[in-house]
Amino acid sequence: ALQKNQPELKITKQEITCVSVAGLCHDVGHCCLSHGFDHYFIPTLKKKYPTKEKTQKLNAIDTHEKRSVLLFRHLHKKYHLPFTASEVNLICNLILDENKSATRGWLWEIISNGETFIDVDKLDYLCRDSLHLGFGKPFHYQEFLQNSKIYANHIIYDIKLKQRIYNLFYTRYDLHLRVYQHPVVVLMAKVGIKLLLHLEEDLHLMEKLTNDDFGWCSIIDDVLNAPLWLPVSTKTKQLYQQMSSRQLPPYEFWLEDKKLKTRKGSHLQLDGCDQPETLPIFVGFFPKDKNYFPNITYFCQETILYGESPPTQKIQQCGKLLIFP
Repeated sequence: ALQKNQPELKITKQEITCVSVAGLCHDVGHCCLSHGFDHYFIPTLKKKYPTKEKTQKLNAIDTHEKRSVLLFRHLHKKYHLPFTASEVNLICNLILDENKSATRGWLWEIISNGETFIDVDKLDYLCRDSLHLGFGKPFHYQEFLQNSKIYANHIIYDIKLKQRIYNLFYTRYDLHLRVYQHPVVVLMAKVGIKLLLHLEEDLHLMEKLTNDDFGWCSIIDDVLNAPLWLPVSTKTKQLYQQMSSRQLPPYEFWLEDKKLKTRKGSHLQLDGCDQPETLPIFVGFFPKDKNYFPNITYFCQETILYGESPPTQKIQQCGKLLIFP
């Protein structure tokens, strides 16, 4: 859409291909338990094995983006994929969100937008998850693609998308509240991490991660089923039984609002257990308590009469507003 609507950008076919490949490959580095692998499993291993050599090897694969880049470079070399060295570097930089171009930085905002938090990754998983969870399609991603343009090296949006963008953030908030951060989901993930850490000892997963450049590729969700066919410790078997039968430990969960410094909670008590486990769950309209609305720039096709500026109230409501005559 950008290539058609703004020919002055001189977007090349190579750039379109590189952005498409980066979008396709940016999540291929996910391992067992997805983000739990990056945020809990790897950091725990770093503490458990603090030697310089192992820490360096873990640092090289401690995010799924880094692993995605390693895998893409490997596939490019092994199968002689038709990309030049500069194109490979562009694809990898787009995945890692690094080395942003001073003149074409908007290419980076398509895959991972740290300025407005609106990118194709988010449009994809919010639509897909909502649809498969039976919540219906929350928005049409085509609207965002067809009603955006590049200005001052950033992606900006038509003012008519203002309500759609609000709905986008609300959809994310709603999914986190109802699904991603649901107490049972959080607790299952916590038990899964404990199980994976016990399997690390039983299956020598640390050796796979540090002795083989791509050993992490074999640490997929099916690893959690290893107690079914491999000899493991009694504790590992107990954790597997607990997870597979959903015999979860008691918990007390709190929804915390850091801004208001308040929390609402409830707890589940099981027979024979006196003290429930506390699970703080942070759900906000924006990630990391950062308001992204002021960073979003809108445009509208109106004529400026007598050099008048747009009303202040309109600017406050929607962030920044650019009027193109």
